[in-house]
Amino acid sequence: MQFGEHYALDALGIPHVGLGDGFSWHSRDLERSRSIAREGWLPARCAILEGRHDLVVLDEITYPITLGWIDLEEVLTTIRERP
Repeated sequence: MQFGEHYALDALGIPHVGLGDGFSWHSRDLERSRSIAREGWLPARCAILEGRHDLVVLDEITYPITLGWIDLEEVLTTIRERP
């Protein structure tokens, strides 16, 4: 699924990976959305901890954190432990 930020990144030639299924408030299957968010967090977490990138953008991660799909402490620990 492509969103505005994806089109902008494509136009700038910046690689990106979309790791969600869109707006959670439009979801017809919140359990599936939760699973996708959690599965999306794992490669993002690995990318942060590997330190191969100067920047990893966790666009709109606040939604799955607020909904309890991704643990805030895990995200903060990952950021603190990055190389």
